[in-house]
Amino acid sequence: MTARVALALLVFVADTWALMRLFASPAGAGRKVRWTAVIVLLPILGILLWLRSGPKPSPGARRMV
Repeated sequence: MTARVALALLVFVADTWALMRLFASPAGAGRKVRWTAVIVLLPILGILLWLRSGPKPSPGARRMV
């Protein structure tokens, strides 16, 4: 596996994880659509922005395993 393929796979897995967490968050539909667009259109930058500024889970939310 080349480094480029490994990086692409890592970005794909990270984006998929971010989208799953986003859809499980209590954020409104509009915010979810905007964050989905950012994460999908800007894969690396989008996930970094989402990790820093995206919706946070509610205090009583169950952790995804």
